[in-house]
Amino acid sequence: MQIARTNNEPVGVAGQREFDIRTPESGRVIILPTQAGVADALSRAMDTAPEVIYNRVDPDGTREVTVVRQGRDRILVQVPGLDDPESLKALLGQTARLEFKLVDLDASAEKLGSGRAPGSEILPYSEAGQGGIAVQRRALITGDQISDARQSFDPQTGQAIVNIQFNPRGHAALRG
Repeated sequence: MQIARTNNEPVGVAGQREFDIRTPESGRVIILPTQAGVADALSRAMDTAPEVIYNRVDPDGTREVTVVRQGRDRILVQVPGLDDPESLKALLGQTARLEFKLVDLDASAEKLGSGRAPGSEILPYSEAGQGGIAVQRRALITGDQISDARQSFDPQTGQAIVNIQFNPRGHAALRG
């Protein structure tokens, strides 16, 4: 109960909590989202969605795309010169692909600098120093090998973390 209450942050200025935490006589702990918590989660998702949509519609930044939030639950997307609105709908309706790839530890700074790492691909990564990081082309784990993923908090530091549960194929890939 103490961990649940500690991580139950107030939402907005009113100080309402994200979750309603109860302990009925059965000894169970019941945690339900409050209306304020649901509204806050929707608002946070809507704050980040325009950037995600923009990156999908114009990954190279070469078009005059407009993506803006309208109200509580709508996003306006305008792509001047687009002849086929159905293709835009199809693009936005695609499921993103999640892949976990191993870093290629054999890729030298020279290879990264030249933009070529045989057997690997170079992805943008500003913290790597050279502006890129080499990863193996083959994904170790893909999103279809994950059965559950949830945000939680590290009990020692209080920092947000993601707990991932793998399905049997994911477990096999990790062992293999």
